[in-house]
Amino acid sequence: GAKVDDMAILDSVSFLFPWIVDRRSREDKWHLDHQNGRTEGPAKVPFLFDSLYTAAWIGTHGEAWAYYPPLRVYGHPLGFGDVLGPAYDSHEEAFVRPNLPQNNPTREAFFTDPYPDTAVPGLSLITALAPIYFTGTFRDNVYDDTYLASTGVDIAVSSVSSLLDVLEDRLTDHSFGMLVDVDAFNTIVLSQSVVERVYPPRTGFEESRVEYSLTDGSIVQDRRNQTYLVSDTILQPLTELTNADWVGLNEEVKLLLPGERGYSVLDLTLTGDDGPTEFYVMYERWEHIADWVLLVLAPVAEVENAVRVEIEAKGKDKAVSGENSAVPDNEEEEAGSSSPSIALEGRHGGLPVSSAVLLSNTGTLDVTVTPRPLPSWIVLENDDISEIPLPLPAGQTLVLKFQATTDELDLGTTSAMLSFLIQDDHYPDCFHSQDVGMKVQMRVVPLTCEDGKVDDGSGVCSCPEGTVGSRCVSNGTVAAAVIIPLALLGMIGLFIHTDRKRKQADSIWAVKPEELKFDDPPEIAGRGTFGLVLLAEYRGTKVAVKRVIPPKVKTGGKGSDDYKRNGGDGGGDKSVDIISKRRNPLLGSGDQKGILEELARPSDDSGSSLIVNGSAPRPRSGMVRRLSNERMPRRMSN
Repeated sequence: GAKVDDMAILDSVSFLFPWIVDRRSREDKWHLDHQNGRTEGPAKVPFLFDSLYTAAWIGTHGEAWAYYPPLRVYGHPLGFGDVLGPAYDSHEEAFVRPNLPQNNPTREAFFTDPYPDTAVPGLSLITALAPIYFTGTFRDNVYDDTYLASTGVDIAVSSVSSLLDVLEDRLTDHSFGMLVDVDAFNTIVLSQSVVERVYPPRTGFEESRVEYSLTDGSIVQDRRNQTYLVSDTILQPLTELTNADWVGLNEEVKLLLPGERGYSVLDLTLTGDDGPTEFYVMYERWEHIADWVLLVLAPVAEVENAVRVEIEAKGKDKAVSGENSAVPDNEEEEAGSSSPSIALEGRHGGLPVSSAVLLSNTGTLDVTVTPRPLPSWIVLENDDISEIPLPLPAGQTLVLKFQATTDELDLGTTSAMLSFLIQDDHYPDCFHSQDVGMKVQMRVVPLTCEDGKVDDGSGVCSCPEGTVGSRCVSNGTVAAAVIIPLALLGMIGLFIHTDRKRKQADSIWAVKPEELKFDDPPEIAGRGTFGLVLLAEYRGTKVAVKRVIPPKVKTGGKGSDDYKRNGGDGGGDKSVDIISKRRNPLLGSGDQKGILEELARPSDDSGSSLIVNGSAPRPRSGMVRRLSNERMPRRMSN
């Protein structure tokens, strides 16, 4: 068809362009939701820029063009046709050539690589491009699956550069992302901050950085030796940079099939650094629309610490729970412990000891926390624990309280690990799993007991040796209280037994006076200085009975009544009279007076006279002797 016929075709579709380009600024005029969704309204997130699309256009094979908006919105003094000129050939343009039938036989829609805009100097664009084919008759022209035109929507590179801001310093510190093509790592999407990290501070002196007017050939813009901007990167792909092995990385990416992922390690010298930093480069080759690859770079050291959860004791220097307490952790450090720990102290069987740990997520990824199995003497006591695992977002903390009991523990120190499983919070293709923990040391001291009682090892106060009533006594005291009385009883018993045996032995010789039988008058067998020996019969046996003469008694002088009563110096006969009147069983029943007179007669040995002044004493043991058949001598010595 002729060019005028092409223009008629353009008129049938070009009325849609304002709705596409201005869909945010004129949203109140919409009558249908666009397939890309609304930019504002309930449950919709506004765009981060004023307009996603820079322009919408259509250009036929015969060079008929419709372009919206008019160039004057960019401050251009001319119209679109004036800028292109009558000799304009779009078939070699970056936004048309890939869409021609010979270059796009499958007739797919796709994105172009970034390119400098033809109409607006300094504007770098990406175009969503699609071919238009027609079969039928239009204005007497017959079309049989004929390529008519290319149509596209232009997207300013600067407007999409912020789409990857979410990757900057968020995956890890110093992380960033770029969207590049697979062919030569031409940049598609990257932010200005990434340009300042990766590209040189200033642009080069390439002639391609100079833009000339299509009408008069004058220089419209000169980007040589200028501060590097996002729009300048379209003229220098990554593979032309020398700060890393981008060519080797590009070869690795080309080995991927569309839709596949991979990663590599890249030594990258950032702008302003003296040496390279080791980066992980994670990449995914797009499966549809364009042969692009998303590169995400993060320092190796930061990736390995992207999940970083620290654990520490909370309130470790505060005594709690009355008689039991938490010992400050510095005491444990002084003892030489290098690992974090909580030192607790409690009395055996006393109140539980309360403490807590603080988990801090200082990494860049959200994680979950799952308590590991705990020993029976440690119990978590958080009231707000309703779901396991517990969420712990990046930059936040989690306090986990616990109680330690002493009932089941022995005296001394018992240790256990308070451990938690840390996992990434369900990130795709992330399988992080690690344990963090803190040693809990419980020192169990004996109970404070009264009345001499001690902790028996089970948390109960009891007497270690014995009791008397409710008081504790030692075994020595108990033994003394038992042994001493027993010893006394034994001694008393021994004394009684010994005395009984002695009496039994003496009973053979003990003389019962009533059993002595004397002759009447008694027969005197002998006389000594102190007494007489009388013959008698005792239990059928002849015996001699020694009668001791009582000693002389003086009770007063010559003038005393006693002296006179006894006859003074010659009172011996009177004493015999007095004594004879008293019955003496040892003298028998005969003439006791005669015997007494015999006793009073002076002894041949001493020549002294005896005065009997009292009753006869009882015979003593050993005083009875058996007499032989021979006659005993009259005189017997003592």
